[in-house]
Formats: sequence, C-alpha cells, structure tokens
Amino acid sequence: AGGIPVIDLSPLNNSELSNDQQLIGSLVSEIGNACKDWGFFQVINHGVHSDLQKRIELVARKFFGLSTEEKRKVALTAHFKNTTPSAILLPGSICQLEAV
Repeated sequence: AGGIPVIDLSPLNNSELSNDQQLIGSLVSEIGNACKDWGFFQVINHGVHSDLQKRIELVARKFFGLSTEEKRKVALTAHFKNTTPSAILLPGSICQLEAV
C-alpha cells in the first residue's frame, strides 16, 4: 500500500495556514496514522536549515558509532526531559545545536 509515508509540514511554516485548526487536525491524523501503520515517516518542508540538519546527522553518526558502553554513559538529565537541549554532549566533545 504505497511507500513510506511522507508528511508535509509546510502548513506549520505558513502563518495563515498554521491557524487553520481543520488543516492542523488533518496533519495530526496523518502523523498518527503513519506512526500506527508504519512506525515511522519522512518529514518534508519542516523548515530546519540544511546546515543544522548536516550537523545533527554528523553528531548522530558519531554517537551511534560509539561502543555500547560509551553510549550508556550519555544520558539525558532531568533538566533536559521537558526542554529541547541546545547541545548534545558526547564523551570528550560537545556539539552545539543552536538555531541558524
């Protein structure tokens, strides 16, 4: 039944459309269905700058390249549980994720 679901977030980046509750509700349903049916989805038109995407991918590759023992040392503290961290801490390094 088709390929991996693709979710277009462009309505959230449009001030006129972002207030359309019916459109937002449809988007939420689309995300929910993708999670339920596939377990994941691809997001397009999210507004995240490509330089930031590349930096995040680099840090993710670095993290997942660590041994299991090293990965277990990296944990979110209570401070980050309800906030968006501005950096990812890895043993011996830090990668800043400030918005561009």
